[in-house]
Amino acid sequence: MERLAREYLSGSLASSFTAAVFNPLEVVKTRLQLQGMPEMRRVYTSGFSNALRTIVREDGLLRLWRYGLVTIVARDFFYSGVRTGMYPTVRSIVASGRKAEDVSMMQKILAGAICGGVGSGLANPLDVVRVRMIADGGLVDLSTNTLRTGMRAGSAPRYHSSFQCFVDAMQTEGFVRGLMFRGIAPSTSRAALLTAAQMSTYDHTKVMAKRHGLLPEGATLHLLAAGISGFAAQVACNPADVLKSRVMSIRVGS
Repeated sequence: MERLAREYLSGSLASSFTAAVFNPLEVVKTRLQLQGMPEMRRVYTSGFSNALRTIVREDGLLRLWRYGLVTIVARDFFYSGVRTGMYPTVRSIVASGRKAEDVSMMQKILAGAICGGVGSGLANPLDVVRVRMIADGGLVDLSTNTLRTGMRAGSAPRYHSSFQCFVDAMQTEGFVRGLMFRGIAPSTSRAALLTAAQMSTYDHTKVMAKRHGLLPEGATLHLLAAGISGFAAQVACNPADVLKSRVMSIRVGS
């Protein structure tokens, strides 16, 4: 039990810190996925770098850490605690207690998919709020109470805080329909694909590199495995990620 708690907390704290540091990238990614949806203007015309420059120019650099920050940190605390922290335990169960170096690639993929899907399902309400806060972000013209910047420029802001967004979804759509199950199919699919690809390739890269004498255990090996697994994870989950963001952004009656 103590080991399980340690694995969960290490995954939670590490992922929450990473989410806070890299929130600007999450803001840009989510807006690129959502622009052109109902009530959201197509603002960013030339991909990631154009979107980043536009947001910084219009809203200021520090705003990139404001949009959706509370919910992404909270989401990653619950979600990634299961997704990454519980992976060694689940892998051991799936592989019937075999040593890490003897676990097959398919068993690693299955363990990753289980961890990702379960973690994502538990954190789904926070993910819904995160997507909606990023979509609604922008500077407000106090004289007209409308947004001056962002994808909803010209419209009144829907939310003033993550808590208000959560309450609004509860009141207008219900906890189950509006938060717990809004976009849960693409969300759990994305997390299962991401975690299956990320954890299995990270794990397998380390095992194979050491087995064939390419690199010893150490920082270089960890960085190499992280780079390969990060690329594999994003390629695997991107289609489901786009669908998830778009479904979660839709409010009842929109």
